[in-house]
Amino acid sequence: MNNQSPIIKYFKKRKILCEDEIIFLNEVFDEKLFKQDEIVLKKGEICNHIFFIEKGILKTYFTNDLGKEVINGIAIENNFCTSIASFVNQTHSSENIKALEETRLIYINFRNFKLLIEKFPVYKEIYIKILEDYLSFTTWRLESVMLMDSKERYNTLMKVFPKLFLKISNKDMADYLGMSPETLSRIKSKK
Repeated sequence: MNNQSPIIKYFKKRKILCEDEIIFLNEVFDEKLFKQDEIVLKKGEICNHIFFIEKGILKTYFTNDLGKEVINGIAIENNFCTSIASFVNQTHSSENIKALEETRLIYINFRNFKLLIEKFPVYKEIYIKILEDYLSFTTWRLESVMLMDSKERYNTLMKVFPKLFLKISNKDMADYLGMSPETLSRIKSKK
């Protein structure tokens, strides 16, 4: 990683960083490329990483014993993704994470993450802000699924993430919006 890498730009947008803080980032983060449809985290594994998406898209989803998927999140470039409960508690994950296209991830393991936020308080401040933003978005998403009809959910998310829905399949889009693919097709055909 260099000073112009997306993750360093991400942190610099949120706080002023000194040289030592940037150098340490380079020491504790690694990179990995995942192919389309490759599993990043499998249900039942302990999530030992926080991922930053340099390029690509990840989905987080639950599966039942019959293999039915329920998508609880889609993460795009220049955002973080993890199984938060599994990572924080170092317990088995109840969700999967999968690359929806070729995806380059910059990641940090649990031990190095703890070291990072202990050694440099600026990263702890950024982490808290990321968690607050995640909680706010999750609350908004839950509210939209519970209170909006299918058409309202589709229209709202198309305004918020117009490019995202051009990149994911109709099935994933429908699962994310909490509707059947047939309902999504009807809504899209009326546009």
